[in-house]
Amino acid sequence: VFEQLEPRLALIVPQVCERIRGRIMANPRVHALGPAGTIPAFMIFSAVVIAKAALIAIPPLEDGETGPRQRQLNQAESELRSLSDMDPKAFAIAEPPSASSSVRYGGQPLLDF
Repeated sequence: VFEQLEPRLALIVPQVCERIRGRIMANPRVHALGPAGTIPAFMIFSAVVIAKAALIAIPPLEDGETGPRQRQLNQAESELRSLSDMDPKAFAIAEPPSASSSVRYGGQPLLDF
């Protein structure tokens, strides 16, 4: 099944990225974007939700309910719309952590698709 989805995913991911970048550039207070093909880190989860919906629609959960996934998609689309009037400071590129930093934060480093 994944082999069938992979070619579509390669087309969908750049489209979602450009949707997000387009909404950011629709913000009249934003005058530049980060490097091509990048999105703000705070939009990654929303990008995954939007891409997943484009790839496989909204599959039902084990009990057949689609409500939670539909709510996730609605929230992701709402966050996407909010980019066009968000404070441009939200898009500022942060300084990368120093190579000598040993600070670590907990949590799951990978997103579940």
